[in-house]
Amino acid sequence: MRKPFYYLFFICLLGASGTWAQTAEEYFDSGNQKLMKEDYDGAVNDYNNAIAQKTNVAAFFANRAIAKYRLGRYLESVQDCDIALRLEPNQSKVYNNRGLANFGLKRYKEAVSDYTKATALEPTFAKAYNNRAFTYLTMRVFQSAIDDYDKSIGLKMADAASYNNRGWAKAKLKRFTEAEQDYNKAIAMDPEYAMAYNNRGYVRAKLGDYTNSVRDYSKSIILNPRFSDAYLWRGITHYRFGNQEQACKDWTSALRLKNQKAQRWLDDFCTGDGPAKTADEYFADGDKALLNEKWQEAISAYTKCVHLKSDHYMAYGHRGRANRKAGNLDQAIADFSKAIKINPEYDWAYASRGYAKVVAKKYTEALLDFDKAIALKPSYRWAYAHRARTKYYLGRYKNAIEDYNNALKIDPNDGWSYRNRALARYELGDAVGTCADLKKAKELGDYKAEGLIQEYCKTRGSNNQRTTDTTRNYNTGLSSSNAEAIQFYKLGNERLDNEAFYDAITRYTQAIWADARFKEAYMDRGHAKIRLKDYRSAIKDFDNALLLDINYSEAYYLRGKSKWLLKDNEGAKADWLRAKALGNTNAKNMLLLNFSIGEDQKK
Repeated sequence: MRKPFYYLFFICLLGASGTWAQTAEEYFDSGNQKLMKEDYDGAVNDYNNAIAQKTNVAAFFANRAIAKYRLGRYLESVQDCDIALRLEPNQSKVYNNRGLANFGLKRYKEAVSDYTKATALEPTFAKAYNNRAFTYLTMRVFQSAIDDYDKSIGLKMADAASYNNRGWAKAKLKRFTEAEQDYNKAIAMDPEYAMAYNNRGYVRAKLGDYTNSVRDYSKSIILNPRFSDAYLWRGITHYRFGNQEQACKDWTSALRLKNQKAQRWLDDFCTGDGPAKTADEYFADGDKALLNEKWQEAISAYTKCVHLKSDHYMAYGHRGRANRKAGNLDQAIADFSKAIKINPEYDWAYASRGYAKVVAKKYTEALLDFDKAIALKPSYRWAYAHRARTKYYLGRYKNAIEDYNNALKIDPNDGWSYRNRALARYELGDAVGTCADLKKAKELGDYKAEGLIQEYCKTRGSNNQRTTDTTRNYNTGLSSSNAEAIQFYKLGNERLDNEAFYDAITRYTQAIWADARFKEAYMDRGHAKIRLKDYRSAIKDFDNALLLDINYSEAYYLRGKSKWLLKDNEGAKADWLRAKALGNTNAKNMLLLNFSIGEDQKK
């Protein structure tokens, strides 16, 4: 996109005749001559002398504003225009010039306002329409830019830059055929216009015209051999049409010209990792890596996908998930935001961004995302469940229970929601409801429910009559009474629930340092290690838990799971049989599923 020539207008005094000995008018005339000769400092000095003699002449301030603009003194230029307009309010040219100074200050809305006032005073002011068009283009308000270029071109201000810039606005709106026509006109008017060739190369690639796209980029490079973007985009075009070797050469040339964007393309596609792939193939690679919990590999594949197809909103969304899994919360949130920007109806991205914000403890922001996800998809169980959890963290327990109720209406077999609803009920003093939910969660296979039953629902009474009760002492049922150890353990549980596995391991380790006989800390640290596929280290933690409690059924079950994942089938079988004998339902199910061992079979 070529930055157009901006139009500044002199204000001339009428009736200034005769001979003066350095009068205000003579200084003004001298300033104008210096301004035309581009002696801007000299012009400012002369205008200063003129103003020192007469402070009520608008033209003195208006022309000094032009000289200051040329010196890059934009704020002072705006101030001089302000004075000129107070002295003579209806000067369209001064409004235009103040718009230019505001643009220089990156005050784009103020610049648009000034150009609008200029055109209101002078409806045929083509140059003000042109300047406003370029401001809209800078603001990425593309249709407004097109409308203003239409007006300026219609008023016979049809230069090559106007056609080029209007073409760029149309290209950003994916009106590629119309954009190509504008670039054709720009090049017809200025055959040496390197940027127009570059931009036409871009839209021709979008139209599938590989040969002419490459030809345009090449012409742009001939006209401007240091045009690094032309090398970059010619390389991208080569790559997208299967010419990887030439693409890498062009990106290398772009990098030599200090184009840092080229480094990313070289890193991703010129490292000798096989033939070129399409965006969809990279997306599929990312999904495969994500499924196998290879987070960095997934991130790399999704990144290559969006390099090739920048509007692939699902790739940004899935990369966000991989970044969250890898602990890169800020990048995850940025990726979900990019996905939403491309597709504002992407309910999953809103819910996933909300979850990432919960992990980052940005609870209020997270609620807004869950609200939006549910508005887009009223049957979104997962969003209800995690909005409930967010409300729990904010101490809004009744509201949390309402959301868990909604989640369970959608999926009555959601053990996770039963377990977490139990915690909200606990905070409200609902002992019966707490333990009923935990029992249901356990029946549905929630792996943490059993430990929470021990913690919150101790049994008492006689004659085999069981009465559940809860207590505000969170230590009930834990093997440690060390307050510091329990605090670290709870932090570990919170991190484990949030899938921040490395942090969870750190917290459990701190709990073990505080109390080396804390069996639950060993057991849950082992579980976090399973999630990270560190199976051998996990087994050591389960061993320690079992040294402390030989009848710890959950430790047998998870140690068996670790062995199974290491393909030690017999070892897994032995641990699951022991866990089953201790009443562990999960172990029973695994034996039935993998070894066909049911109730009537013995080892």
